[in-house]
Amino acid sequence: MANDKQENTKSPIELFKSEGFKLITSVIGAVVTTIVISQIEPVKQFFVQPFETNLLIMTIAVILFVIITFFGLKRHYATVEEQYKQKLQQIKVEHEQRIQQLYEELKIVKDNASRDPFTGAYKKDELPRLLDERITEAEANNKTFSLIFIDIDHFKRINDEHTHIIGDFVLSQFGDVIRPRSKDDILLRFGGDEFLIISKLGTDAKGGYGFAERLRREIKEYKFLVEDNSTEREELTISCGVTDFVLGQDNQKKLFARAADALHMAKQPRVNKNGSSARGNFVFVKTEAGS
Repeated sequence: MANDKQENTKSPIELFKSEGFKLITSVIGAVVTTIVISQIEPVKQFFVQPFETNLLIMTIAVILFVIITFFGLKRHYATVEEQYKQKLQQIKVEHEQRIQQLYEELKIVKDNASRDPFTGAYKKDELPRLLDERITEAEANNKTFSLIFIDIDHFKRINDEHTHIIGDFVLSQFGDVIRPRSKDDILLRFGGDEFLIISKLGTDAKGGYGFAERLRREIKEYKFLVEDNSTEREELTISCGVTDFVLGQDNQKKLFARAADALHMAKQPRVNKNGSSARGNFVFVKTEAGS
């Protein structure tokens, strides 16, 4: 109340001084504020806009750099990965080739160990395995094959007259002469002067007989060296027993026994027994069902 009374008691000049000052101050502030606000945008354009433009350019540049780098690295790693795969494949191929090479070398070593060193024929111990394999093939293909039992006539004379060393040398030549012409024919050395030939599939007793007859002629015509540098030569003859495998009836034991019997008959000139046919010193045994 007291204040209101004092303000009411102020003179008009005093009121103008106090209120007019506030009004002038407010107007000046408003003007200054308007001026400042009106100048912010030009200042912003002068100072901030170039910065924003440069920042945008830099941002775009960084993004492009990242994209280019990403695809560059991706392409690089793809190339490295492809090179790695190719190298890995190469190593794999070389590894498989080496394994195959070692397998072939092992096969050769095993094959050499299973062969007679003088004639190159398979050893007697290999007969059950090789004959079983051929019988299995014959049954699977419904085909026969022949077994030829060969004996060198009077070979003991060579050993007695020229020693066993010369005998082995003559045997090595004999092996070269009777070595099968077909990769599917198998030659075995059964004893000192006895050999077996397991023919290829499809060769019946008559075919085996023809094979044996060709061998007989070649052996008879061949002149065997007694020594490397010697002019002395020896002539040999052979006897053969031939039979063939009977599908559905035969086994190793029957087949071998029949070939051995045929050889025994071949060693007896002019023998002609039931179920057999003789020619010279060769016999082949017919193997029709029931014989």
